[in-house]
Amino acid sequence: EADVVRWKRTVLYELKKQSEEEKSFAKNTSNWVQNVFRDYSAVRGGGGVLGAEAKNITTGTGIPREMMHFILEHLSKVSANDTNFTLHPRIERLLEYREKVMEGKTGIDWALAEHVAFATFVLAGKHVRLSGQDCERGTFNQRHSVIFCHETGRGINKINQMVTSIDDNDNGQQTSSSRKTSEAWFIAANSPLSEHAVLGFEYGFSVESENEAVTIWEAQFGDFANNAQVIIDQFLLTGEERWGQQSNLVLLLPHGYEGQGPDHSTARIERFLQMANDDGDSLPGSSSFDRVLMDKIFKAVSTDANDSRNGKVVNLNVLKETFLKKDDEKSSSSSSTKDTDIHENDERIQSVGLFSDIQAYFGDRTEFTRREWDRFAKRLARASATSRANFLLLQPSTPAQYFHALRRQSLMNNSNRKPLVVITPKYLLHHRRCQSLLEDFDERSSFRRVICDGDAGDQLFNDGDNTSIVQKRGDEIRKVLLCSGKIWYDLSRHRTANKIDDVILVRLEQIFPFPYDALARRLTRFPNAKLCWVQEEPKNMGAWSYIKDRVKTTERASSGGGECRNISYVGRSPAASPATGSQSVHLKESEEIFREAFR
Repeated sequence: EADVVRWKRTVLYELKKQSEEEKSFAKNTSNWVQNVFRDYSAVRGGGGVLGAEAKNITTGTGIPREMMHFILEHLSKVSANDTNFTLHPRIERLLEYREKVMEGKTGIDWALAEHVAFATFVLAGKHVRLSGQDCERGTFNQRHSVIFCHETGRGINKINQMVTSIDDNDNGQQTSSSRKTSEAWFIAANSPLSEHAVLGFEYGFSVESENEAVTIWEAQFGDFANNAQVIIDQFLLTGEERWGQQSNLVLLLPHGYEGQGPDHSTARIERFLQMANDDGDSLPGSSSFDRVLMDKIFKAVSTDANDSRNGKVVNLNVLKETFLKKDDEKSSSSSSTKDTDIHENDERIQSVGLFSDIQAYFGDRTEFTRREWDRFAKRLARASATSRANFLLLQPSTPAQYFHALRRQSLMNNSNRKPLVVITPKYLLHHRRCQSLLEDFDERSSFRRVICDGDAGDQLFNDGDNTSIVQKRGDEIRKVLLCSGKIWYDLSRHRTANKIDDVILVRLEQIFPFPYDALARRLTRFPNAKLCWVQEEPKNMGAWSYIKDRVKTTERASSGGGECRNISYVGRSPAASPATGSQSVHLKESEEIFREAFR
């Protein structure tokens, strides 16, 4: 009842606040600038977008090794209090595997990386809600978030059991000292085959819970998101632009061409990318939208009526006052309650975000020119690509990458919440090579938008002398194959089997927002190589239509006015049906893709 009263007060406050803001919106420079840049403060306390980028790089999204061992210890055993609990032989092997991970005898697979991420959220006092068809066990028999007695059918949620085992004298208190017992829980809820209804509910739950919970919906197969398309199109991917309604909902969409036919192969990546709100023909900060926006901001804060591109036109002290100044009309009409004062102070703190970025860029200077402002504006737009995007789309290729993607999503603050679409694998869930090293989860580690051969995060636990071929020098590489997801394993295996040493593999782990800068740093290492995009999907599906223009834009920006390389396509031919229903035809198509890619 107390929660209902609190939620009611919060909703009424928000409605009243928005009504008052509408009366004075954009009536003066202060209001306009504050509204435009309200969400640019990515670090609570006014650290700004550039500060957030630096923070992510230096601190990472990993966890201390002590916390990792604490979580693994609880996930790898049945409590001594659970007498007469008989494990299925498969579950016994699962728990034995987790013990081996603690001992360093094996790597961390996809499901365990996910479990560890969920456990860290709960220990931090954040609820985790996972729903989907057969999500407790996992469609592909990989998750087992609830284990059952083989004889009685009684279930145990291992993460929640870990939570209840923590007391003041527990050694785990050191790794979760900020957590109060029973403050947060992990819920895995098997849902009916009604994707439209379930996703609609989870979207609403994520909107209302804000950052108090990590809300996840998993499709049994990525194809099944078809039945929830109206929720995705009308609410999830457009809600922020339509109504300013933010959501941090996570979609897990199993995807991969493994011969299972047209209804169990694709998460329809192309549909999501068609709704991406970026401009593939220009870098962030260089599009017509960015230029118009920054021109309006400049004119709003300029102290020089001449609008000269080289004159002294912006005074930093005046700019600061502009950001901090409260609108008289707004303050006089606002409620004088304690809660209102607190929220107003939070807004003023957030409005300092842009000023913090400007101060970090220009240092101790008090004035700067229009030309200098334009350079700063471009850098700000590129650093804030995530905050400008209407969602994020990732296709992680390793368990560690998936772990960091979830961690990064949970650490987004309330002013920068975005839906996250994760294209998850099927075959890789039980693939022996798809196991990450324990150090890839350490504190300084983080999600990597692009991974090239030899980069940090490229090494897997079971990679040995027989899984890779030493490649030639950068200027001797003849071809760079860009890809994403599971197909990287197939290309890597083909390259090793045929002892090919002049072809480099580059994985796009984050597809949207497109990682222009990270990709450019890799491509410039191989100036003489041809560029090729390789995918499993037909040419009219998958990411090809989206990435081709953005790779060309990356090349134009990094060539310095020189000759730009084109990018070619390797994959299945255009088709109406996503995949063939014949296993033999599927294998023949796959082999042709590998041969063509390395030709």
